[in-house]
Amino acid sequence: MPVDVCSGQQHTLALSSNGRVFAWGKNGNGQLGLGDTRTRKTPVELPSSAFDEAPIKAIACGSLHSMAVTEDGAVYMWGNNDKYQLGQYNMRRQVSPVLLNDAYIMGCKAVEVAATSYTSLVLCSEGTIYTVGDNAYGEAGQGADTDVCKHPAALDTSLLPAGTLFTHVSAGHHHFVATTAAQGSVAWGHASSGQCGMGTKHTQVDPPQAMVDSDRYPLAGVVAVCAGDDHSVAVMYDGSVMCTGSSMNGQCGWGNQGMQSVAVPVPDMQGVVGCACGYDHTLLLTGDHAVYASGDNDDGQLGDGTKLVNLSFEEVMVGTIVGVPQRVRAGEYCSFVMTE
Repeated sequence: MPVDVCSGQQHTLALSSNGRVFAWGKNGNGQLGLGDTRTRKTPVELPSSAFDEAPIKAIACGSLHSMAVTEDGAVYMWGNNDKYQLGQYNMRRQVSPVLLNDAYIMGCKAVEVAATSYTSLVLCSEGTIYTVGDNAYGEAGQGADTDVCKHPAALDTSLLPAGTLFTHVSAGHHHFVATTAAQGSVAWGHASSGQCGMGTKHTQVDPPQAMVDSDRYPLAGVVAVCAGDDHSVAVMYDGSVMCTGSSMNGQCGWGNQGMQSVAVPVPDMQGVVGCACGYDHTLLLTGDHAVYASGDNDDGQLGDGTKLVNLSFEEVMVGTIVGVPQRVRAGEYCSFVMTE
């Protein structure tokens, strides 16, 4: 039974309830972690020996690389490495999982991983974050004046309240959005469409900053976030939803094709508990297990039986989902609903 799934440019990983990882899709950079570069058209289980027999508790997919966290907090990476996103001080691809040297991350026990196209992130149990890889848009968030960060280093929190700790991170195409222990939200990276939600549109946002509402107050009561290509979504404690960035394909569900650089409420959505962002589409999950979708639909990613764009959120037809939806996930141009 899958409990999580992630999708890169043209590959997918699934995590089972017993901590095993399955992979399928394109594999030209070894992003499936199966020891070769052959494409797989059906799911193939990675050998447990690849992770030193440890069960896996979290996975993440970049465009051409993959990440996994073991139950004891070790981090493995594999696939493309031309931006040093594997945390290995070379640019060689890895066709099998490689253990991240914990000396780089100060011995942190990882609880979650996330990946933009070419940047990798590790969230530690104590609420700190380490990143490595591409930094062309500031997505490494280290305050570094360099296009590439070759070694994992701590996130620069100098513009955030002292002692800020993180609880969850979502990766977009070239930006990250994170929730904090104080139920705020923080963003960094590419922001030319306002997707970092801090009131301005910049090519690069680094160091990370708080997302704000239309009154320029930091968002409060955030329980979940997700990030797409040029938009970001925040689910609030009261079940409402806010979005920032571009909605040129309706991905913010505002009912128009607008663009905002601050978080703006999504109309008519209540009782939401989770979200997932694809490249230009968004999925929402409500507390009564209904799934709603909005945005681009060229590849049928909205699940409504058409290829028509939705500018507002519409419920995915119940008959198309077998079981009770528990989680939603999205790849660039595809969608996943996990049920029980």
